[in-house]
Amino acid sequence: MAETDSPPLPLIRSTDDRDDGAPSSDRLVRALRAGEVLRLRRGVYVRTRDWLEAEPWTRYEYVVAAVALRTPSPLFCRQSALLLHGLPLPTNPDRVHVRVGGRGSAGTRRAPEMTEGAAAQRRLAAEAMPAGGSVDLRRLLRPTPTHQLEAAQPAGVDRATLRELIASGEHHQPSLALPGDALASVVGPASYLVEPLGLALVDTVSRVDLPSGVALLDAALRRDDLDVETWLGHLPTARRRRIWQRAWELADPVSESVGESVSRAQIHALGFEAPTLQRAISTDIGEFRVDFCWEDAGVICEFDGRIKYFDAGMRGDNTPAQQVYTEKQREDALRRQGWRFDRWGWPEAWSPRVLAARLEAVGIPRVRQLSRPHPVLMRQPGRDIRVRT
Repeated sequence: MAETDSPPLPLIRSTDDRDDGAPSSDRLVRALRAGEVLRLRRGVYVRTRDWLEAEPWTRYEYVVAAVALRTPSPLFCRQSALLLHGLPLPTNPDRVHVRVGGRGSAGTRRAPEMTEGAAAQRRLAAEAMPAGGSVDLRRLLRPTPTHQLEAAQPAGVDRATLRELIASGEHHQPSLALPGDALASVVGPASYLVEPLGLALVDTVSRVDLPSGVALLDAALRRDDLDVETWLGHLPTARRRRIWQRAWELADPVSESVGESVSRAQIHALGFEAPTLQRAISTDIGEFRVDFCWEDAGVICEFDGRIKYFDAGMRGDNTPAQQVYTEKQREDALRRQGWRFDRWGWPEAWSPRVLAARLEAVGIPRVRQLSRPHPVLMRQPGRDIRVRT
């Protein structure tokens, strides 16, 4: 879980007491129509300014906490559980994932509209508009639904039998409780009920594209509490086992960020020679570790996410401008050692054609040619890219 310099944000509930004795639900309705608050779930709100100023990944944390406050003891699974376990997500999910007991309650549950009324829309449009720019207000205020899923299916148990076992009380869905500060950005419930890390990881990685799966596994392998062997039986189909195995074989805890992991998976899927990760290189101003190094080709490449320049915890005492200058000095020193150098960010990491052109331009050899675009390479994240790490 990434550190935050700001205190956790308290969400607002209609059951909260007000000092003036007025029914809080009535006050919140007026605030909603005035555009002062936004509705995340029935009875759970966030201040409009807090939402507009938050990063995309923080907004997803707000919604997860709102679901936990609104729903009695929801069991979070898949990406929502991984977030609560502290794994950085490669992209922001377009829904919150929870388990339910039976088929009747499974499915996607729409979230309420986040605002209502013309006055609120006018205020939001004015507050969200950046100076000299534009903003997609509809996207910014798109409600995040809850995806309610039946129990994870163990090996050797068909879905009908599993439903019977759950109904009779002979099968209990695996779960554990995490403390309320599992989400550093928001004040939620006293605790969260989640699937075990290994189960959530197996279930998620076997369903997502290769770059996302590798990024999740890289981060999980850096922990000392990971157990996947127990949960591999929850891969009921050959296809999901293949997807899992491919990501597992490529995973490497040496990668230090989601951007590095996604880039490395794309480099592999595109057929380029595998780089050495985090190699230390001596220069005339000191020794530096680099993200990707191809020794024979004489090339260094790096993933360059915005966190390096804008996150105070990553910059240390540097201002963003000082950090840019420091990076320039570092790159110049590496070039003086004879290395060719390139760097890219999220747009290139998620665009295989662009990334392939960059790698070819600096002379990275291909170890295999693709006869057609790999299906993994054609998939793009559906919502905001998670650029925290």
